[in-house]
Amino acid sequence: MPEGRSRQASGINPLPAPETLAEFERVLPGLADRITAMAEKQAEHRRHCERIVVEGNLGAQRVALFLGFIIVMTAIISGAVLIGAGHGIAGLVAIIGALVGLVSVFVYGKRAQKLDRIEQLRQFGDVVAQRGLTGA
Repeated sequence: MPEGRSRQASGINPLPAPETLAEFERVLPGLADRITAMAEKQAEHRRHCERIVVEGNLGAQRVALFLGFIIVMTAIISGAVLIGAGHGIAGLVAIIGALVGLVSVFVYGKRAQKLDRIEQLRQFGDVVAQRGLTGA
């Protein structure tokens, strides 16, 4: 490459192009190995962080599921006690309210998951279009 000119490449690859690595190695022997090791270390760190996030999310979901179960069962049992004590309408309201709340959370969660999947597919399509990887 002539003096005073530069070349720019873009992409999501953490490593420079092979030609660039060869140039680095020519300028400073061992630099290509150091860059490769740095990219490998960064990739391992990213995977570790993602694993921590996923495990944390799973734990939070388990706790939320357990607490939701406790709340719904408390409402249903309270409703049954109210019905047994002669307060039929109040008992039915407690039971039906708990069940409506449970169904609402389920429906909302499924809708949110569907919207999230649609957004992920849209983003994936944008990346494919930017790279010109249309499969044809």
